[in-house]
Amino acid sequence: MLKKLMHPLRISKVGIPESFVQGLITFAIVTPIIIYLSKQAGKTKAAVVDNRFELRLPKLYLWLGWISTTIGCAALLIPILDSGNETATWGIAILFLAMFGGLGSCLLLYYYNHFVTYNGRNIIISNWRKQQTTIAWESLTNIEFAPLSGSLKVQTKKKWFNISSHFVGVRAFLNELEVRTELDTSKLKLPF
Repeated sequence: MLKKLMHPLRISKVGIPESFVQGLITFAIVTPIIIYLSKQAGKTKAAVVDNRFELRLPKLYLWLGWISTTIGCAALLIPILDSGNETATWGIAILFLAMFGGLGSCLLLYYYNHFVTYNGRNIIISNWRKQQTTIAWESLTNIEFAPLSGSLKVQTKKKWFNISSHFVGVRAFLNELEVRTELDTSKLKLPF
């Protein structure tokens, strides 16, 4: 009875627990991505476009978006090319399309539509739906970092706005924020 309740430790053919190998592979993939994103966000210079500083997501979002979308769409080829056309095959293909295609679409929407531009007078924040809001520096009342979503939240008297902490040059934006307002960004506990 006790043996049925206990989950056996799965060991690979070379004697290493499978969970250790899976954790090691995950660590090897995720760690370089996090280091890359932190390095990009920590840049102290922002790109200049039309006499305004512009913050955009790194190209990694673009590449991961297209790869994920391609995997999702390619999954539909399996039941199309399969002569059996079983219902389960279509179900799995649609599930892959929803998972990978949905993730890829979200990444691409954020990459192309979400950005921040600023100059000496104001900030323009564009969300993933490309709705733009112009905010004067003087109207900012608070800034916070939300570690779960990985976004900076800036507040005016009426509303909160989200800014991705993965933007290339977000450190330059925070430096400008400290110069233009009385807000202190040293207490944000950012990962870069």
